[in-house]
Amino acid sequence: MPDAGAPSGQGLAPGPSVRAEYPAGVSPDAAAVAAYFRQMDAIAAEAKTSQDPQALARSVLDQTLSGNTGAIEGLIASERSLETRLGQILPPPSCREHHRRSVLLFGRAIALLEHTRDALAGQGGSDVASLASEGRAIEEEAKALDALANALRRAAGLAPVP
Repeated sequence: MPDAGAPSGQGLAPGPSVRAEYPAGVSPDAAAVAAYFRQMDAIAAEAKTSQDPQALARSVLDQTLSGNTGAIEGLIASERSLETRLGQILPPPSCREHHRRSVLLFGRAIALLEHTRDALAGQGGSDVASLASEGRAIEEEAKALDALANALRRAAGLAPVP
């Protein structure tokens, strides 16, 4: 007779095949954390450009100052697309705070790009000092998120990312 407090297993294959999904010694949460970070890492890889970030910034700035906002608009559109994909990831419980902060950070970075575009076009009230300050704050939050991600990875038995 089944234990009344045990999960019914609806929709799941019998026990042995479920256990076969996880290598010996790997908990379902560790497997979920690994799957979560595979998705996050794929988005992070797309977010990085093949070009040096400083060269990209110079190129966007040069084009925008010459009246061509196509480069920054393209960058904003690309970041919005990645933000949408990021929002579609369902994190395991242990990664929810990391995910929430990651989504917020993406939004802040997009807002900074938009404010930069507006300031360079003479449309925004933002001054360069406030843009630089927000950029530094975003960078600090990104470092804190990297540290949190590595702590989550280590807790799940995964290797941290340098």
